Amino acid sequence: MKTYIFALLYFLFISFYSFAQTKSRGIPASPYPFKANQPDGSLITLIQKGDGVVHWFETSDGYSVLKTKDGWFQYASLNDVGDMVCSGVTVGESTSGVSSLKTAQKRIKKHLRFSSKQIKRKKAELLWGGVTK
Repeated sequence: MKTYIFALLYFLFISFYSFAQTKSRGIPASPYPFKANQPDGSLITLIQKGDGVVHWFETSDGYSVLKTKDGWFQYASLNDVGDMVCSGVTVGESTSGVSSLKTAQKRIKKHLRFSSKQIKRKKAELLWGGVTK
């Protein structure tokens, strides 16, 4: 009986330890483009990147995109500390978007990624229910 309890505790410990040490906590994003609606009803084509925990989007030409709290998809840029943030330039804007994009070219680059600090924060929020360290 002692052997059974010890084996069970050992299995639970190893399972929990392995689960807590995984690098990713979600399935990979679909590699296929999809149509997304902007709040004004316009359609844009995006590709989701990342996984179920840490995810963002890219346009078909490789520009990173984030979704704002208002539901708008905006091109991403890096802030002063290297975190990926919304640039303020909406994906799919007509003439004003093109000129805004051209003036923001120094901030808006292709294939941007979240910083390691942002990734750790997102994983901690999932694991600890919003409590970050």
